[in-house]
Amino acid sequence: MFTHMPKKKSIILCHGFFEPEVMALMRRYTSKTFFVMEGRPTLASGRQTCQALMEKGHVPVIITDNMPGILFYKECVHSVRLTYQTLGADGALCLTGALTLGILAKKHKIPVYAYPTEHEVAPLAAPREVLRFNGVKTAAPGIKGYAPQLEWVPKKYITEIYSFAEGA
Repeated sequence: MFTHMPKKKSIILCHGFFEPEVMALMRRYTSKTFFVMEGRPTLASGRQTCQALMEKGHVPVIITDNMPGILFYKECVHSVRLTYQTLGADGALCLTGALTLGILAKKHKIPVYAYPTEHEVAPLAAPREVLRFNGVKTAAPGIKGYAPQLEWVPKKYITEIYSFAEGA
């Protein structure tokens, strides 16, 4: 359990589905703490990233998707690592939440590194995914759900974009 506010610039904030080549790079950050966004609505990205970090000897801290703001405000974030599904001339298609991370990082002068992923995510989550959390219904009867799972992040919010050809 993490019971205190982390030290300044001590967190690498991760969001997405990271390939093994990228996780191998994380090995060099032994003095940093990895905070992983949970990845609602399915939680799959948070689970996968935590598992991959643990396999590399790190003990990740999973956070709710609405938590990064306070971590930036308290100057705890060292860098942001996110994955993209598609790369274009003007940006990258990433999991929802990546744009917010990019905007926060730019405001706080924190670097954002984007890595490719082979994990394909549907543009929209099924309504049942939004109306439930971990299989438990959370919405009242008659409520509709809408949850885009991908969003475009303009290059101006990404410090460096890696590609498979570059070997991450």
